[in-house]
Amino acid sequence: MSGRVMENSTSRPVVGALITIGATGRNARSDSAGAFAAVGVAVGVHTVSVRALGFAAFEQRIQFDAGQRLEVDIVLTMLPQALARVDVVTRSVPKFLKDFDARR
Repeated sequence: MSGRVMENSTSRPVVGALITIGATGRNARSDSAGAFAAVGVAVGVHTVSVRALGFAAFEQRIQFDAGQRLEVDIVLTMLPQALARVDVVTRSVPKFLKDFDARR
């Protein structure tokens, strides 16, 4: 099985998506063009799952037949996520750095 993972609204490639093929233990990652390939998948019906940060998960059951070369384009929907607030705390500036900007 091979194909591409793309974003639904722009058709841009999704980089680093994890493609998992059921309980076979086979998985792949999409490259900078969104392309992926998974070889040696056993014959039968398998659930193909695709996950990528910032996108809704994708799942579909697909029939794999002997000798078949399966080409699949997967389209993911962007899922905006609010991140938790991050507080940055510093300690006092060391004495030798206090006037650094003024001395530059």
